[in-house]
Amino acid sequence: MPDSTVAMEFDARPEQLGMVRALTRVLALQLELALDEAADLELAVHEVGTALVAIAAPGAVVRCEYRSRATTIGVLVSSTTVIAPRTTGLGWHIVRTLASNLTVDCVPDDPQHTVIVGFNWARPLGWNHL
Repeated sequence: MPDSTVAMEFDARPEQLGMVRALTRVLALQLELALDEAADLELAVHEVGTALVAIAAPGAVVRCEYRSRATTIGVLVSSTTVIAPRTTGLGWHIVRTLASNLTVDCVPDDPQHTVIVGFNWARPLGWNHL
């Protein structure tokens, strides 16, 4: 099975988060995740997107990238922010619970920061195509 990458960008505004949830759910279902797995992936991406939108720099975009691999789906969510993200709180706890290998990289570039959040989503047993 070939690896595949799908990405989307949206304006870093709260009203765009519904679209992120919808597109993540469609992608998860296209990847033939079970309904509960699709909902969990959607929630994890939404929580990260919400955290980045809350601290986004004016005019910033949020990029979501999904990398389909043999045993995992890698997710990267990135944006330009005015401060470094605080990775405590319920939203981050949810992401840590649902996903594996969570990383949060923050590169300060005065007066803004580039934040890249990554995590892996294990594919269900028997999952074999994109």
